Formats: sequence, C-alpha cells, structure tokens
Amino acid sequence: MARIDTPFTNEHFSAWCEKMLGQPYWYGACAYKATAALLNRKSRQYPSHYGSSRTARYRQDIRNKTVVCDCIGGLKGYCWTGGGQSALEAIGTDSAVAIRYGANGCPDKGANGMFSYAKSKGCAWGTMDTLPEIPGIALRFDGHVGVYIGGGYAVEERGFNYGCVKNEGFFPEVDALVSAALRGLRRRGVYGRRRDKTRYPGK
Repeated sequence: MARIDTPFTNEHFSAWCEKMLGQPYWYGACAYKATAALLNRKSRQYPSHYGSSRTARYRQDIRNKTVVCDCIGGLKGYCWTGGGQSALEAIGTDSAVAIRYGANGCPDKGANGMFSYAKSKGCAWGTMDTLPEIPGIALRFDGHVGVYIGGGYAVEERGFNYGCVKNEGFFPEVDALVSAALRGLRRRGVYGRRRDKTRYPGK
C-alpha cells in the first residue's frame, strides 16, 4: 500500500488535511460532527467564542452536516479517529464521527502545549528557513498551528471567519513551526520558533 493510503504516515495526514478544506472552524472542536448538542456544550465551555453574533452561522454549519475543528483540533481529531476516515465520511451525511478521546497516544493539548510535548518526546525542530520538503510537518507560531502539505503550501483551520483553508506558506504573522510529531504518527521532524522576521516561503 502506498504511504499516502496508509494511516499515520505523514503523506496520509497531509492528504487528510486537504480533504478537510472548506470545513468550518469551531473553537475547541477536534473533528467533531457539528450538532446542536455540541454547540450547546462548547457555548458553555467557551462562551467568548460562541457569542450570539455567531449563532446563525453555527446553526448553518449544523444544517450542512459539517465536521468541525479548531487549529490543533484537526491534528487531534485525525489521531482520535484512527486516521480521519470516519470524519471524512461524516461530511455532508447523517453519519456520526467515530472518535475516541486520547486515542493513538495523542494527548489533549493546545497548539503551544503540543509543541512542548513534541519537543519533550525528542522530536527534531528548527526554524522556518530550514523547512524540509516533507508534507505533514505542522507549522506553529504562538497559539496557532497549521500543516505543511508540500510545494510551498499549508492547510490551516484559520479561524471562525475562514474555516479550513489552503495558503501559500502560512499566514503572514507566522514565525515558527512544529511537526505533527505525536506518538501516533510516524515522525519526520518538529520545527519551532525562529528569532528573526524571515518568512517562508517568499514572504
């Protein structure tokens, strides 16, 4: 089986991220099916992210039968669903997402916490100017993470107004990166904060 078809390879993870393009951003979500119950739960958990001005959009996401993530939630959801297939099958259908919290050795941490966790596991990390041409490396700056998919492009759950999008490089404020280097993934490297303002690529 080709690596791109093999769950928990960097190629498979990168391809899965691309298949999530267009799905909405919900803060605190990890490849969950958008439902009224989820909206109620997240509204109580994170009220500042689920104000009344956003309710109509969230309800439309539910009607559209979307699968929702925040930035690090995509990575966690991929691991917790055993490679993301059930998340893809739930998009636009009545299917639920088969997900198990903490599965495949993936901890429940935010973007910064996951970076620290990856480093603590001995994963390599570096600066933007040393980014290798390897899809599946996650790009990180303070409080946010995306995934490098090759060819100078990245996929990220950018925020409420954007959802899951594909960008050339990472959006302009980026100054660091971190790999999707969890126990459940076949690790290739972790990249961290750079100290100057050089951008990758061509920024």
